[in-house]
Amino acid sequence: MDVNSAINIRFKGGAIGSLQIVGNAPGIGGSVWEDITIFGSDGALYYRQLAHPGYKAVLEHRRFDAAEPLPLIDLPPGSTPDQNFVNALLGKEPNYSPPLWGLRTIQLSEAAWQSAETGQAVRVESLREGVGGAALSGLYSHPPL
Repeated sequence: MDVNSAINIRFKGGAIGSLQIVGNAPGIGGSVWEDITIFGSDGALYYRQLAHPGYKAVLEHRRFDAAEPLPLIDLPPGSTPDQNFVNALLGKEPNYSPPLWGLRTIQLSEAAWQSAETGQAVRVESLREGVGGAALSGLYSHPPL
């Protein structure tokens, strides 16, 4: 995505997502604000993060029929994508960011750029062949967006 982005996404199955990124938010030397929300028929997941020293990301799971956020499962100890990649190479843990996820990110980015240019919704599926989808589609069992 670009430095500042606001993207609405309709996933297979009907869920609607909203992704906002502010790449020049106020902070030490400028910061990145990520705001990811995924709405479903029963509730939503909210993820808020300011890439700023000392700021902890917030993840909430809320249901329409509950006033307070639901408890989340225990997450694994903190790591970084870089550390995970090194540990995966060393055989210490699985790669939690497989190449197909990077491809899906690029396809979503391309769809957003095309949508901005045309003013029309763009299906990510329409970009699969042009952005390596056919070559990599069988590598992982993760479903596409």
